[in-house]
Amino acid sequence: MFKTVRVRSVDPAGAGGEPFLEGGTNLPVQSVMDTERRDTMKNIAANLHFLPLVGRVLMGLLFLLAGVNKLMGPDGTAGYMASKGLPMTSVLVWVVIAVEIVFG
Repeated sequence: MFKTVRVRSVDPAGAGGEPFLEGGTNLPVQSVMDTERRDTMKNIAANLHFLPLVGRVLMGLLFLLAGVNKLMGPDGTAGYMASKGLPMTSVLVWVVIAVEIVFG
């Protein structure tokens, strides 16, 4: 992922003593490595622009599957809702199923 860079122990001008690139450039090795790392991260970020869409589709799939599961046994879901004290569970269960399937 990173390039190997040969360095001299002292810059060509003789001032400083920091390692510098061969070939007459005046960029310190650390600056070159930071620049390469920054460029690599920009490339990764540019290629991952579709991940929020993938996340939304997967979350929607969870709700869709939950709605289909409730559709297979609405009496059990209504009974669970009633045990938690919710009113009108026979109507509410169909509302919940519709919301999970349509908007999930």
